[in-house]
Amino acid sequence: MPKHVYFTKYFRECSRFQSNFKSNSLRNQLVHSKNYASAAGGGGGRPNRSGRPPTLPPYPEGLVIGVCGRRHSDRTVFVISQIHMDEIAAVTDAVFYADPELQEKLKEKRPYLFYEEFNNDFRELKAWAVTEHTGWIVRHGIKRLVKTKSYCYKFMPEWLEKYLSFRASQSYTYIDESSEAHVFLERARTEDSTPLYHWQSRNHIDIEPRVKANSLTDGYLLDNRKWHSRIQNVVPKCVPSILDIAKNPKQHKGNPFAKLALSGRIRP
Repeated sequence: MPKHVYFTKYFRECSRFQSNFKSNSLRNQLVHSKNYASAAGGGGGRPNRSGRPPTLPPYPEGLVIGVCGRRHSDRTVFVISQIHMDEIAAVTDAVFYADPELQEKLKEKRPYLFYEEFNNDFRELKAWAVTEHTGWIVRHGIKRLVKTKSYCYKFMPEWLEKYLSFRASQSYTYIDESSEAHVFLERARTEDSTPLYHWQSRNHIDIEPRVKANSLTDGYLLDNRKWHSRIQNVVPKCVPSILDIAKNPKQHKGNPFAKLALSGRIRP
């Protein structure tokens, strides 16, 4: 093949490749910009006047919801949102907050939390919303659906400063596991409150498209499956749960609840 014919074909191929590459890149940008606010289960937050996503306020230092949060060396509070053992922190000498109705259920189903030897201080925090979720569980080898009440909370700036010495310019709203989690997420956004959104388990039914961290740019995803996360808006587990102790008491020998688990007073 003559050299001039070879080079002509070569440059044509290069030109076609570059044209396709630019076209695909532009198409991806357009698709991303159109779907950014509705991608993969979340609103992505409302953009500010400049059109950019809102600046994410810091997570309240010292606030632990369930087993997820960021502990503070001097002041930490633990908030309970449901009766399940994997959502209750196995800690002692601690301050717990829970809705009055939930506290009564805890006294009935989890009485050991109130033992004097653990020196826990239980205080009331009225729920912002009470909802429920339904999921599969296995008990005695039998798989069945169980419905559980969930309690969502709103943390006002005054409350955060009083009990955590944390200064905030707006409220934070915790959204627990729920079949209506997406509704509460939009409600929190409407109220200009920073969402603290609990990861929704795939064992649950009637769950809308699940919210992921990359679509929750205006809030935090609380994920009790992880102990560590490099993603800025993912708040991982920071303390063992009662279920962790019940399943592996020998692994948590230093935890005061381990004695109850070893004696059979706490069971998974």
